Amino acid sequence: MKHRSKRDALNVNVRVREPGESAPFGHLIDLSMSGLSVSGQGAPLSADVHTIELVLPWSMHGVDTVTLEVERRWLDYTDTGRWHAGYLILHCPDQAVLALEHLSASFADSG
Repeated sequence: MKHRSKRDALNVNVRVREPGESAPFGHLIDLSMSGLSVSGQGAPLSADVHTIELVLPWSMHGVDTVTLEVERRWLDYTDTGRWHAGYLILHCPDQAVLALEHLSASFADSG
């Protein structure tokens, strides 16, 4: 999936945060039904398995946030101090699959 980090970003701001946190640690830059890429500043999540929330810019199929269990697969730093990380999606709740499919299709159409 790392090759997907070179596609143009979708012009939708999907913030990514840890559950229970109000501030995001990054934002979504790519998505498929099996994985996602996140960009941020500061410290990224460790390479362990984590639960994250995608904060949708509007309600999709009745869902405002999508909670996912993910595992980091790669991490790159840019010259500007940002990082880009790729995560494998290990679990997505059934009620969030339609919203994730909608977002994933939007990213597929962008590049």
